[in-house]
Amino acid sequence: MKEHINLFQPNLLEGRVQSKSSRRRGWIVASMSLSILLLIAFYVDDEKKQISLKREVDAILQQREQLQQKISSLTSSLTPIDNILEETTLKKSRGLESLLKENIVWSRVLVEVSRIVPEGVWVTQFENNAAEGVRVDGFTLSYQKVTDLISSMEGSPLFQDVLLDFSRQNPAERRVDFSIHAKFRNITYGKHLEKE
Repeated sequence: MKEHINLFQPNLLEGRVQSKSSRRRGWIVASMSLSILLLIAFYVDDEKKQISLKREVDAILQQREQLQQKISSLTSSLTPIDNILEETTLKKSRGLESLLKENIVWSRVLVEVSRIVPEGVWVTQFENNAAEGVRVDGFTLSYQKVTDLISSMEGSPLFQDVLLDFSRQNPAERRVDFSIHAKFRNITYGKHLEKE
């Protein structure tokens, strides 16, 4: 004897199961179709981009070739100018060498000036004029320090004909301003300094 009663008809139960499985199959087929369509779309888009990039690269290479041809034509026409520039540079370097041989070695001049300037004297300007010599401007706290500077310059192997242009009291700043002119002992003083 049966202990339970089945109110559902077996055909109805099988229909529901069949409809659920057919829906799942439909979704799977639809999602696979969509995936394939997306892959095809990405592939086509990628191919278009590659074709576009290849065209751009070809155009750039063509421009490069044209520019190289122009540069080669310009270089062939500039060869005489290069020779002129080389000759000019050579002349300038020879002129510079001759100037350096007869010119003053300023680094050593400034070392000498820093050595002979007494303590308490401040040099504010050091100006060279080949025809007139050098001018030293500055200030100190007393007239005695100006005298000490003139004595140091006269005792230096660098300067000769040391003359005081002016020294005057500056009461606003409580100092003595001065200007001194001197000439170098030898116009080729660079050689003289190299011996020391």
